[in-house]
Amino acid sequence: MLGSEERMINGAAYTTTRFAARRAIALGTRLAKLVAPAIGGLGGGVKIKDGKIADVSSDLIPVAINALASQLHEDSIVQLILDLLAQTTRVNPDTRKREDVGTGEIFDNIYAGNLGEMLGALKFAVEVNLSSFFAGSGISGLLQRAAAMTDRLAPADA
Repeated sequence: MLGSEERMINGAAYTTTRFAARRAIALGTRLAKLVAPAIGGLGGGVKIKDGKIADVSSDLIPVAINALASQLHEDSIVQLILDLLAQTTRVNPDTRKREDVGTGEIFDNIYAGNLGEMLGALKFAVEVNLSSFFAGSGISGLLQRAAAMTDRLAPADA
């Protein structure tokens, strides 16, 4: 069912409209292919509790980040981020106009020097659109831990 959710991020009102099923499956698959090698890099240093990742050895975080980085190409990760934000809008706190954050020039203007807010918006869009795609898998727990890390990077709501 299509619908939308709203959230305040860094003092700006964001709205994300859910993707159609086929688009969500395609983007979820792209994201899973990106994250899977990082999960594999964690190996036996992952503690599972109730079917979710409960703890990851701090020694393995650099291994996972390296595995993730080896999968990234600058152009493809930027395009994936834009695709994930394609149905997300933001009300500009200064002009009060709604902006499509997944549009290249608008994306650049909003997030220049403001990558913490971009990570918050990306987390929001992934939660709205893909949380059920990853539910019940080890990927879900890893994404939750990554999201918790982005909470520390994103500026507090104003």
